[in-house]
Amino acid sequence: MFKSIGNKRGHTSRWVHATRRRLLVAAPIAVVIGFHSADVGSLRLSPTSVTAGSNSTGTVVVSGLCKSCVALVSVTSSTPSVATVPATVTTSNGISGSSATFAVHTVSGSAGCSLITAKAGTSFQSVLLTVQPSAASGLSLSLKTPSTVGGSADSGFVSLPPRNATLSANPVAQLSTSDPNIAAVPASVTLKPNFIEGGIIIYKGAFPISTRDSGRNTCAGITATSGASKAQTLLQLFTASG
Repeated sequence: MFKSIGNKRGHTSRWVHATRRRLLVAAPIAVVIGFHSADVGSLRLSPTSVTAGSNSTGTVVVSGLCKSCVALVSVTSSTPSVATVPATVTTSNGISGSSATFAVHTVSGSAGCSLITAKAGTSFQSVLLTVQPSAASGLSLSLKTPSTVGGSADSGFVSLPPRNATLSANPVAQLSTSDPNIAAVPASVTLKPNFIEGGIIIYKGAFPISTRDSGRNTCAGITATSGASKAQTLLQLFTASG
């Protein structure tokens, strides 16, 4: 609540002058601590390869800031199902080096690659983060060609550990990829018994993988699950354009 100070001219004049003095003192704060357009000079991830469930640290450095200005930088992950980042970070001011750090959280149990990008205005930098699979449990998963050019066809193989007796029904493994846009697999594959010497039986199934050239070197995580058993592997994809 404001208290009336009367209508006398002298009182009004003193109130106006006092208000002006307060505004003049407060105004420079908005100039000194202000957001400023800048260029993203560099982006680093440490480390650039982690195991699913582990984290990485990103550091973005901007240039072109005045000494007392800071910059608001947007951060994105190309594959949020593999790695997540904060939407924005604010750099330190030009005096302190104009940089900011942020955490890159990987999703537990999800292998693959994600392109981490930092952008300020029209300027940006990107770094590829590789998320390695966690240890398999009860399933084996392998690829005919673990590294290939995008656009090529590949094959994958899923198998159960060797056993001495047949199962009552052929098990089915559910399949998925971290990025269906660059590597596609069928929804599932049926594992059929393969009899080998000594009466040992291995249930195994093969499935096709179709890939697409994304225009950059990247990777996709291939996952197979059957009940509580799970296995993952990485398919490295290179661009034909080099």
